[in-house]
Amino acid sequence: MEQAGVERVLKAGARRSVRLERAANGELSVVKRFAGSSLAGATLARLRAQREHRMLSELRERGLSVPRALALEHVDGGW
Repeated sequence: MEQAGVERVLKAGARRSVRLERAANGELSVVKRFAGSSLAGATLARLRAQREHRMLSELRERGLSVPRALALEHVDGGW
């Protein structure tokens, strides 16, 4: 079995990163992380993450071919 963790950073910016990560069971997932360095920035990051998660879930329910939103979590100061 492959080792869990970040396989590759696909895109990185000041407030958002997109990574390919491998779970402990070997499955690959694309993880988008939103972060903010101030209270206002952290609040905006949370709102962006919630909005994207909700939008992907709604579009998938309507039958569109979009990535399945697996989870919305607050981890290490980011969403």
